[in-house]
Amino acid sequence: MLIEHSLYQYVDNNGVLHESLFLPLSILCFALGLFFVASLLARKVIELFKSTRAEES
Repeated sequence: MLIEHSLYQYVDNNGVLHESLFLPLSILCFALGLFFVASLLARKVIELFKSTRAEES
């Protein structure tokens, strides 16, 4: 995101902002990373609860 912000965005003479695809792609990759980390944590928590339940039975 830092590279995109410093190099690939500019305002032309008509006042129109021109951006590359790096910012939307970086946000998408960040969101996907958060989703995968959250899903891994959820799986670990579910496995933890299942293992404690199995030990109690």
